[in-house]
Amino acid sequence: MKLIAFLIILIIEKLHCRSANDFLKDVFSIEDDLKEQKCSTMQCQTAEYLLKSMNRSVDPCEDFYEFTCGLWVRDHQVKATKVSWYQYKEAEKSITNNLKEILEDNNPDKILDPAQKFYKSCLNSVNNGMNIEYLKSIISLFGGWPTGKNDYSEKLQSLDWIKMYIYMEKNWKVSTILDTGISINYLNTSQYILMIGQPDLMLPRSMFMNPDRYKTQINAYAKLIAGTVLLLYKEFGSTLTRSRHFGDEIADEIINFEMQLAKIQSTGEMKKSEKILRNRIITIDELQKDLNNVSDTFQVDWLKMFRLLFKGTDVLLKKTEKIFVKEENYLKELVRLLEKTPKRILINYMSWCFLRSMLSDIKEDLKNLVQDFNVVFTGDVKEVSRWVDCVSITSSYFAFNVGYKYVTKYFDESAKDMATEMVNNIQEAYMERLENIVWMDSITRQSAIDKLQSMHKFIAYPDWFHDTSFSHNKLKIMNMTDSYLMNLEILQNESNFKKLSKLNNVHDHTEWTTDIVSVNGYNDIYSNAIVLPAGMLQLPFYHQSRIQALNYGMVGLVVGHEIMHAFDDSGRMYDKHGNRRQWWTQETMETFSIKAECFVQQYNNYSLTVLGNQVKINGQMTQNENIADIGGLSHAYMAYQKYVSKHGAENRLPGLEDLSAEQLFFIGFASIWCESTTEQTLLNDLLTDVHSPGKIRVLGTLSNSYEFSKAFRCPIGSPMNPSKKCQIW
Repeated sequence: MKLIAFLIILIIEKLHCRSANDFLKDVFSIEDDLKEQKCSTMQCQTAEYLLKSMNRSVDPCEDFYEFTCGLWVRDHQVKATKVSWYQYKEAEKSITNNLKEILEDNNPDKILDPAQKFYKSCLNSVNNGMNIEYLKSIISLFGGWPTGKNDYSEKLQSLDWIKMYIYMEKNWKVSTILDTGISINYLNTSQYILMIGQPDLMLPRSMFMNPDRYKTQINAYAKLIAGTVLLLYKEFGSTLTRSRHFGDEIADEIINFEMQLAKIQSTGEMKKSEKILRNRIITIDELQKDLNNVSDTFQVDWLKMFRLLFKGTDVLLKKTEKIFVKEENYLKELVRLLEKTPKRILINYMSWCFLRSMLSDIKEDLKNLVQDFNVVFTGDVKEVSRWVDCVSITSSYFAFNVGYKYVTKYFDESAKDMATEMVNNIQEAYMERLENIVWMDSITRQSAIDKLQSMHKFIAYPDWFHDTSFSHNKLKIMNMTDSYLMNLEILQNESNFKKLSKLNNVHDHTEWTTDIVSVNGYNDIYSNAIVLPAGMLQLPFYHQSRIQALNYGMVGLVVGHEIMHAFDDSGRMYDKHGNRRQWWTQETMETFSIKAECFVQQYNNYSLTVLGNQVKINGQMTQNENIADIGGLSHAYMAYQKYVSKHGAENRLPGLEDLSAEQLFFIGFASIWCESTTEQTLLNDLLTDVHSPGKIRVLGTLSNSYEFSKAFRCPIGSPMNPSKKCQIW
């Protein structure tokens, strides 16, 4: 206060002729400057960040989510341009702005040139005559779209739906009635293998299965299809006059067919381990015989289809080629469905699948239709800026080009070193826990230890980024055109060609394949690896200069979570090489199942109010993720204690001196899941997402944590410290 008084005297002496209002502005400006100077350290800024999120009027033992996230949720209500907002989005927003700067840099750069040209074509794609004409030429390959009941076309009658499927799969990777390509051979992960399985649908399967309950969403989908029909008829210059009734008729046929696809797909509520066991590896010839037995009148030449897919590569397929079949029952039911489906409806549906993937890229009127659909489906009432979408699409196709530049320009090398120490500490914590775990028998325990010791770790970015003469085959150096759609087809075709050409190659377990700027962690089950990209090593999740309790509570949780997946209901089915093998004894599996069921029942009891209804958490569908949260957090906490024992206790944060570093660890964990979302988006997540909503992740995880209850001295029987806890790890 003495300093402020002194400054006021100076202002009076020098600015005596100014107004009182001007004088007060100067005083408050100086006070603000003093505050900024006071909070210039990372620890002070961290405390300020937490205080803006926390509702300290709430008892942490009553509702830790409200305690940690109360003010954040209040101040981050979803706005017109967002359907959800949470801490991951904050990090993604920061990276998106960084990538925009990179892609719009005018300095010549061989590495960035193709990415920048693609980005520019994306920005200029809407209402671009070149794209409209390109789309017309593609649709003409399919005999036009759509074809009505009374329309006869020789071209339609002569169309081969298999060739049409292969074109969409190969050139556009559009999900239609199948999913085909190559995968890693789960029985020998040093090899690649052919793969066939079921596709993704436009809406969650449960909506198609319960059309009366989700009538609003189904009607919005029908409106999108019907509107697209009428707009494209006009855009493509058809001489036929089509009524709204025609659009509705086509929409009904497409949705009815997609409902039939939904009915023959496997349910998302099935245990992941059960789904895995339903997969098998057979030869193409065996697949042919199995599916020929389904129908005498409708038979597909599967070898011919796969040869079309691999046309242009050096791969020569024979009927003895092995194929990884996912959900064989779906394939059998698909044959039965196609047998009774008119070709016209099948072609219309496949064409729609192609069109719906690019509606927002072609014409303003089509974008508006998509936006109307999103209002109902996600609650999104305003489209995001085009450049945001283009940055995302460009960075996905040119991941290493853009990622290399991001690391060079924005990433601090010391963050990688400290993150590596963190990952090693967490791995050591797992090792100690495994060595002393009692519900595993000695044989299974030793195999688990071997798997943990063999785990590959990909942290921040590939080592070859440091090599100034790094191989350019890691990057995409290619010519781009002014046509966005043409560029998309070029890139997707090139991507598929590279993937398919790997069929006879050896799978390199040490190869980095993940997007560098991704804000997430991953477990690569086939490589027995965890991945922590550079995009995850930034604020608000991580900073090498701030209190490590928060880094371990946030990023440490992510690392622990991903390691935990190596030992969950599906991870237990893959050994240290990533090969599918039953390395758990029957006794250990049965004990695990009993313990896991505790989590299923516990999370089944959580529910949220959505659009006026109570919707329960699906404890079975979210089982693996819930267990990974709880086990991951426990091991991250052990690792933090290791850090403290090595480096010493950490100082408390200014303004939060009443909170210990241990308490800040759990606050860091909970703050990851502060979120605000529209009810429509929340409903979709509850129906399809294997992760629980953020609030439930906090409450469920911490109410099972003895370490948390001890840190906050929560009495037994309080909401955050129930007497009965579910424990595995």
